[in-house]
Amino acid sequence: MLLFLIFFPRNPNASQMDDQDANIPTWKEAVVVLAASIAFFIVALLGSIVFVYAAPSHLRAWANFLGLLGTALAAIQYMPQILMTWRLQETGSLSVPMMCIQTPGSFVFAASLAVRLGPGGWSAWGLFIFTGCLQGCLLAMSLWFILRDRKAAEPAGTENGAARVHEQTPLLRDNAEDR
Repeated sequence: MLLFLIFFPRNPNASQMDDQDANIPTWKEAVVVLAASIAFFIVALLGSIVFVYAAPSHLRAWANFLGLLGTALAAIQYMPQILMTWRLQETGSLSVPMMCIQTPGSFVFAASLAVRLGPGGWSAWGLFIFTGCLQGCLLAMSLWFILRDRKAAEPAGTENGAARVHEQTPLLRDNAEDR
């Protein structure tokens, strides 16, 4: 987050900004996000220290609270991306191959945690199941949009995406008729 602030564009010229740049967060908003993140880290760290040393009988409840909080924060992270992808009806800059790897990986990691922690660790492995489901939703939408766009781009006279070819079909087409 510190690197984000270091490289954050400060005071851009109005002449260099276009309509899309009007939605970019300001420097003050970036500092507020950093301050809130640092405050959350300090509260979680101090709370964990207190529960480990002063109230170990409540440690599992604290861990469950942090797991549920992490799940809520994951929803806050993924929901705007899912809604924006649905609204735009395109994948934009999402990396579909990365999601194809990361989505099943989330479930595999959740399974490994569930085996090690058992049902009592539901707040740890449940987070990865939840984020896997959200990312799976995003992946399914992205794949659907890609397939839809490919089908729309198919040239006329094709069947199942393959051009009708026979022995008289020239190997090289003259594109003059396409112009």
